[in-house]
Amino acid sequence: MSNYGKGELPGTASTLVELLRNRAIDQPEKTAFIFLQDGHIEKDRLTYSVLDQKAMSIAARLQAIGIGTGQRALLLYPPGIDYIAAFMGCLYAGVTAVPVYPPHQARPERTLLRLDNVLKSAMPDISLTIAPILDVMRKKFSKDPYLNKMYWLATDDIEDVHKEWKNTPVSEETIACVQYTSGASGKPKGVMISHGNLLHNEKMLQKSFQLEEQSNIVSWLPLYHDMGLVGNMVLALYAGTPCILLSQIAFLKDPLLWLKAISHYKAEYSGSTNSGYELCIRKIDTNEINIDLSCWKIAFNGFDPVRADTIERFSKKFASCGFSKKSFFPFYGLAEATMTASCGIKNNLPVVCRVQAGAIEKNLIIPTVDSGEKTRIIVGCGNVDCEQNIVIASPDTHKSCKPDTVGEIWISGKNVAKGYCEMPEETKKTFQAFLSDTGEGPFLRTGDLGFIQNNELFVTGKLKDIIVIQERIYYPYAIELIAEQSYSRLRPGCVAAFSTKVNEKNQLIIVAEAELRFKEDADGQPGKSSYSKRRTEVMLPEYTPADQSPLKPDEAFATIRNAIKKEFGLEVFEILLIRLGTIPKTSSGKIKRHACRVGFLKGTLNTVAKSLISSDDSLAF
Repeated sequence: MSNYGKGELPGTASTLVELLRNRAIDQPEKTAFIFLQDGHIEKDRLTYSVLDQKAMSIAARLQAIGIGTGQRALLLYPPGIDYIAAFMGCLYAGVTAVPVYPPHQARPERTLLRLDNVLKSAMPDISLTIAPILDVMRKKFSKDPYLNKMYWLATDDIEDVHKEWKNTPVSEETIACVQYTSGASGKPKGVMISHGNLLHNEKMLQKSFQLEEQSNIVSWLPLYHDMGLVGNMVLALYAGTPCILLSQIAFLKDPLLWLKAISHYKAEYSGSTNSGYELCIRKIDTNEINIDLSCWKIAFNGFDPVRADTIERFSKKFASCGFSKKSFFPFYGLAEATMTASCGIKNNLPVVCRVQAGAIEKNLIIPTVDSGEKTRIIVGCGNVDCEQNIVIASPDTHKSCKPDTVGEIWISGKNVAKGYCEMPEETKKTFQAFLSDTGEGPFLRTGDLGFIQNNELFVTGKLKDIIVIQERIYYPYAIELIAEQSYSRLRPGCVAAFSTKVNEKNQLIIVAEAELRFKEDADGQPGKSSYSKRRTEVMLPEYTPADQSPLKPDEAFATIRNAIKKEFGLEVFEILLIRLGTIPKTSSGKIKRHACRVGFLKGTLNTVAKSLISSDDSLAF
């Protein structure tokens, strides 16, 4: 009987190559991965032995064309089994995998823009993909000098040549992949992650979640993103539990497919960003479904600001399906820490901290239970004693912060990555910080703000995103939530708050996607807008507000301003309502506030109505 699911590394494995090889020997016929086509039809299954052979065949092909240790391979794949085999094939050959957002076959020109930064940063030696995508790329990008000279390999066409694979020396210090950050605060950076980083991260998750071999995993999260790659795919290999995958597009079109998969496969472990849970709340009618979520013991939630009200509403809505609030596992992570920095303990309720709003605007933490005063509710993101060291430091002085003070989150541990790809100065600045009062270090400077209470980490926001007006500090997510809740036509999770200087003073700006489908027709009756029906149905989650009367921009502006002034005492200088699907977001769904600010200043946002505090004028539709 294998003991892989009990928190110990399989055998003496110190790399992912050893990990999969040992599993293929010990449990050759056990299912490792299942991919659901269209979110519900089993298309592919991989056992450990088949995955091992596919990885060896790809590695042998790479070796045959002279691609080996230390070189980099771009991975351009749609969701599915081919990506997993290619990722492991790179590692078998000692090649560093560089996962990227897959190209859109109908609009590949957009892919070129996404790839540009990665190509310049990672400088890959080869690109791996599948035949249909390769055909599209060759036709569209034949004139691009870098892509044209790069070697391209379609791995779905490779024959079974696993016996030709030559074992390549790989250690825990070998770089396994370059994982690109979301780019929420600026240009994405390539984070160099070693085999040791990955295995230590999975050890942290295994200890926290107590996964067993029968604890099936279900995931819709993209494998090119660290939460999908490290938090699901690699974790499944580590824990020895089957992983059932569906695509992100299938989930966005119908989030019920995700919950049905959890119910059908009796998955114990599955998770999402906060916005994913919100989509389920909005789009699923529990009166019309028959699913059992009592098996779901670990519902992790991270990477977006984790909202207490989301946890409450999701738990309440799906309680009739057997879901328990105790299943929620808020956690904190980032690519620079491989994925996970802190996470909860199984069977504990999520921890929340109510603090005085006026105090946190001065970076002070004063807990309160008085419901009569203005408060901020912050969700705990896990225990700091999670196989690494987390401290709170002043971003200016680098001194340790007092327990009742908000500061920058600094991390040290085996899960901290090796640095940024081809960025030595930025690596030194971010990964080699020392506390000025104790000399302790080196630490990873996360750029995120937070505090620690009773060994629980609370994340308050990003250092680059904080809004400072009249010497007071405001967190964008708190302002965005109030704005979003104040007016029903604002699309949930699609509001950005930021500041900019006007006449030497910082002013608050709100950008929000507005529901425009219900407008007055020529006869004054509500009717659908000219907004693309196909785009709405295919690219965007459907959202129909209860109020279907014509949108009135002036009413929206007044309502949003009044709500923000009442809650924060802030005047909103300008509000922009923009079209659905046009607010800048990362590939993982985070709002890119920096890009919103740039778009606002350049006038490039897809604006349908705007209003200045000093003017009653607004743009007509």
